[in-house]
Amino acid sequence: MRKLCVVLATGVVLAASGVTAHAAGSALPRPLATSANDLGFKLFSQLAAKSPRGNVLISPTSIGLAMDMVFDASRGATRRQIASVLGLQGVSTDQEREAARSLMADLAGSPDSAQLNVAASFWTDLDAPIQPAFTQAMQQYYDADAQSLDFSSPSAMQTINAWVSKATQGKIPKIVESIPPTTIAYLINAVYFKGQWASPFQKVATAPHSFSGAGGPMTVQMMHQASHLGYFANKQVQVVQLPYGSPGQGRFAMSVILPRPHVSLQHVIAGLTPGKWAKWTANREALFVALGLPRFSFKYSTDLVPYLAALGIRRAFDQYKANLTGMCTMRCSVNSVVHKTFIHVDEKGTIAAAATSVSGAIFAVSGFQVKMLVDRPFLIAISDEQTGSILFLGAVRAPSG
Repeated sequence: MRKLCVVLATGVVLAASGVTAHAAGSALPRPLATSANDLGFKLFSQLAAKSPRGNVLISPTSIGLAMDMVFDASRGATRRQIASVLGLQGVSTDQEREAARSLMADLAGSPDSAQLNVAASFWTDLDAPIQPAFTQAMQQYYDADAQSLDFSSPSAMQTINAWVSKATQGKIPKIVESIPPTTIAYLINAVYFKGQWASPFQKVATAPHSFSGAGGPMTVQMMHQASHLGYFANKQVQVVQLPYGSPGQGRFAMSVILPRPHVSLQHVIAGLTPGKWAKWTANREALFVALGLPRFSFKYSTDLVPYLAALGIRRAFDQYKANLTGMCTMRCSVNSVVHKTFIHVDEKGTIAAAATSVSGAIFAVSGFQVKMLVDRPFLIAISDEQTGSILFLGAVRAPSG
């Protein structure tokens, strides 16, 4: 049995084991961005628990789009399992494809100084048993670069990795370590983000500061600024929003979520839900915040298969039960879902990349100042205010940079 490897930079690997038509219908029960955010929160909770002392970073947008592609390929009980986890019950292939095309279009470009690139590609072996209609759908709805390569040639892996490197501006230079003889295809999704703060930190204000890391006390380079920012707080967390681009006009922002001293980071992560995220964002106030934020930079990599299986997507990974005939002319199963990310945050802004295979006016409030010193493990979320997509979600336990 040959295997189809879908790399969604998150990378998804499929293993080889009639296409059912679906009528187009009304809009999805909920946007794909919401579906991707929900999946991202669930996966992030598992991954953060698995690495209680390490930094974790995922792209819900990249993972969500990758799993949308697998949903597109799935049929029967496999499709029902994926639909249940993604919240796409009753959604037809045509509906999902139109929603994906709409989301890809909305994520394409930005009028402000922040840069967001979302790219997809579909690589197949020369004789791979792939449905031509699926390849056409990937090109039409995901704007995927579709190419056929000789996987037995060393140049095939070099070509695929070169595409990933270019799509992520060199931040993720490699997604494929080797191409096993059973592999018949790679489906790759990449996200690259670069944005300058609307209100940059001044380098002269950056100084060494103690940080209570998960592995013990450490010294970090703490950036400082005092400005009007979107702010929310309750008994569990402090949340501040740092916009990118022109002041008052940018569509992208980073949210920093700092647990209160008596609350563990893992407790906050375990309680993350779309509803809680919506409450935090909807109830922000424009306050004058004296913020201290560590400079940090790190890479992260994981195979998402066991975590997706824990959420209920199992048949897709079972070579005997998987039904992905929407993609293959023979039975296929998902073999691996590789997800790699990179982030660098400094005084100027943020550069972040992922490979999977997912503002408003600032009002001055005089006479009141909120203090927020991020000197212990914290969360970050880079979001698109226009689509509601959470582009990156991370736990920073040991900042460096």
